[in-house]
Amino acid sequence: MNPIKAVIFDQGGVREIDTDEYTYHTLAKLLRRDYSEVKKISEKLREDFFTGRIDTREYFVLLTKDLGVEAEPNELMLTWKRCFIAKSDVIVGVDRIISRLKEDGYKVSILSNAEPFLAEVNMRRGRYEGFDSVILSYQVGLKKPDERIFKLAAEKLGLSAKECIFIDDRRMNVNASRRVGMAGIQFRDVRSLANEIRKHGVNL
Repeated sequence: MNPIKAVIFDQGGVREIDTDEYTYHTLAKLLRRDYSEVKKISEKLREDFFTGRIDTREYFVLLTKDLGVEAEPNELMLTWKRCFIAKSDVIVGVDRIISRLKEDGYKVSILSNAEPFLAEVNMRRGRYEGFDSVILSYQVGLKKPDERIFKLAAEKLGLSAKECIFIDDRRMNVNASRRVGMAGIQFRDVRSLANEIRKHGVNL
């Protein structure tokens, strides 16, 4: 059994509060459309947005087209960005765990499905600083749960998958990480996260 040498964290829903539901409700109200419709169409388009196959403007142009509404794409982007800035607070306890891991000599990494306009906000806020690697889906053309992105995350750290723990709030992503050999943990709360990490021989 390889000893764990690195812990890889998802961003939204693990390191910071996930803002998707709040944003979908806000956009639905703004566009006078049903929330479930906005969510369904948005998430379908995000498949290409996350991997950089469409850019920010294309995403919002297609969103308005598929919803059958007339709205300025830039206005929608700014609304989404305001929702993100307002609600994506750091989950302090998770960052404390990250700090302890770094102090004990473990490598720490970010692996996130991310849109460029929101990733830019996090870059300005310094939320990707201090990590041994940061992999953002739109920059590498891959997204979770594609198994290739987990292999890439290990390679960027100079490690094998078996030497890494991956933490995500979504079960399908955790399962994908396990298929490549990582120790996958589904995030529920800070206390249980610390306990789950310890089960893999990591001192916290």
